[in-house]
Amino acid sequence: MSEYSRVTGILTPVDIKDELKHLLRNYDPDEIHKLDLETDEDIRGFLYEEYEEKYALINGKWYKSKIKYENTNDCFCDLKINKKGEIKFHTLYYNGGTYWEEMVENKLKQA
Repeated sequence: MSEYSRVTGILTPVDIKDELKHLLRNYDPDEIHKLDLETDEDIRGFLYEEYEEKYALINGKWYKSKIKYENTNDCFCDLKINKKGEIKFHTLYYNGGTYWEEMVENKLKQA
């Protein structure tokens, strides 16, 4: 059932290739080859299945994410980017019409 979702979090920039090396270190090499992790969408699919909501692809850049959900009835997206490139965000949205990654991406496009 859809409802309003209030989401706060921190996105830390990562080199996704380095992250994948770390995440896949215990996989069988034949299994890694079968994963076909060539594009961002392939990687996003793998990460969603295996590490749901621990990584985010925003405006073509990969981030490690720490997020917290709450429920309420408003919509907004506040964010700040620090010197390290981390994005600290706070969103509130109806989760039947959008997702926190889309809210953050749209706010960054407005800046």
